[in-house]
Amino acid sequence: MKQLSNNTNSILAFAILMAAAFSGCDSTAQKEYCSKDNPTQAKENVTQITDNFKNEIDNFKKETNLKISDNDKIIVNIKIKMETARKDVKATYEKQIAALEQKNSEMKKKWMNTKKTAKKIGNHLKQNLVMIWMS
Repeated sequence: MKQLSNNTNSILAFAILMAAAFSGCDSTAQKEYCSKDNPTQAKENVTQITDNFKNEIDNFKKETNLKISDNDKIIVNIKIKMETARKDVKATYEKQIAALEQKNSEMKKKWMNTKKTAKKIGNHLKQNLVMIWMS
């Protein structure tokens, strides 16, 4: 869970950095990314940044889905053990299952929130780039 949290933070930090970079072309460094004088290089830079951003999102999605899948397998194994367990042990298993299901639910929500945020940031970047190149 800690790994997913770190990935979410790195994705959001990366996205915010890119949004800031493309919010204007006032500094020399920013002009390299959105220069009208060198549109080919600017397009390559934007493509590279966009690809990196998409890769971060894809990696986060894969890691989230893998962890959810692992939890689902653990839940199935616990349910199998429950079939032959004593009554007092079944209560413990039920708590474990509930905890894993809660973790899965939280990870799914976090993924959906990250996905929405990434989409908003992506749209913001596109709008800023269009405004920059048209000005």
